[in-house]
Amino acid sequence: MPLPTTRLAASLAITLLPAVLQASGQGQAMNLAPAGEAAFAVLAAGPGPQAGPGAGEAAAPALAPPAAVPAGMSLHQRLGFHTAVKLAAIAADNEDRLRRCKADGKALDVGVFYPNEYALALQANLEAPRFNYFRDRGALYHGFAPREFFEPVPDPRSASGYGAMDFRLRPGKSPAAAIRSFGARLALMDCGSSACLACYDALLGVLGDAKFHILFGSQAPVPLRVNFLQKGNPILPLVRLVPDQEPMAVGQIASFDGIPDYPLKHLNGEAGRFNVIISETGDPGRERYVGLGLPSRGVDHRGLVQVFLDEYNARPVGWEIFTEQLAEAIQATYPPIYLQVVAGMADHTLDLAGFHQRGGIRLFQRHEFRAERVQALIDATPEQGLELLAAWWKENPGLR
Repeated sequence: MPLPTTRLAASLAITLLPAVLQASGQGQAMNLAPAGEAAFAVLAAGPGPQAGPGAGEAAAPALAPPAAVPAGMSLHQRLGFHTAVKLAAIAADNEDRLRRCKADGKALDVGVFYPNEYALALQANLEAPRFNYFRDRGALYHGFAPREFFEPVPDPRSASGYGAMDFRLRPGKSPAAAIRSFGARLALMDCGSSACLACYDALLGVLGDAKFHILFGSQAPVPLRVNFLQKGNPILPLVRLVPDQEPMAVGQIASFDGIPDYPLKHLNGEAGRFNVIISETGDPGRERYVGLGLPSRGVDHRGLVQVFLDEYNARPVGWEIFTEQLAEAIQATYPPIYLQVVAGMADHTLDLAGFHQRGGIRLFQRHEFRAERVQALIDATPEQGLELLAAWWKENPGLR
């Protein structure tokens, strides 16, 4: 999940507090579908060739490459197709590793995972040294990216001192190699940063390594940064906010919010919002979505609702995945009465009808590539591309 996560949403907690108390009883009144389906079948074939290990890391299979883009697509369609297939590959690898790790702990050596699920998997496998390594560094809170290529971004507003799921390219490192390192190395991310990763992979595919290096390398005015469309992310001028009235399209990032009760039960949860990528379109309500934490074959709207419900009904992740100091810092961002309510919600569950009564899920917003700007970068020389990016940044386009 991207910001705001329940881990960092102290302001959200305070805003919701009156409704929280009422709910807990403590207040006074308490069309690309055929091509996409064929492409996703490729993902079941398993991992691709061996990727070279980093220092002190075992060699590991890389993710399967994205399926070939069907002929006749526009650039807009190609970018969307590649983005959806890449994220489906990440989700499939995640699903496979979580299944295999129960019998083979080496499945946890590499791959993309949510911090919470990774912590629980390490605990279940009794891998105390590795668990302690990530816990002691706060990485089970703010995430972790392949350390050869990325460094966490300091953020004094964060309880751990680093931005949530925010990773910056190290000086002198290849941005293309950095993007390809995900999957072949270990990463702890959320759904938003993994969707951003898939977008970068699609962009790399159309620009090529050499131009991608000049536009997004550490020497660039705004170097490569993987987060969910947060400040400092150089992909921002290439992405737009899709107006509500426009139809859904393959490759769009769709952000869905769940019920307001979620942060009451899961203070450290990661499923208050899912950022997914639309993998198939059709009749309204029959679209399909892929994303980290979703079944690898994707889900329709009903399936997405079920994922949100299952996440709500799961047991909350405890404070033991953080150091005592970090746990205290996180708790200090919430009013004590809120923490008391949260403590009493651990065993609360809902059926489907109750989930819908509490609000169900809603589409919050959508984003997609500005294909005309990507095309301009394709047609430009690298030097001209830098000038274009600088001009777009000056326009301060945001995500209109």
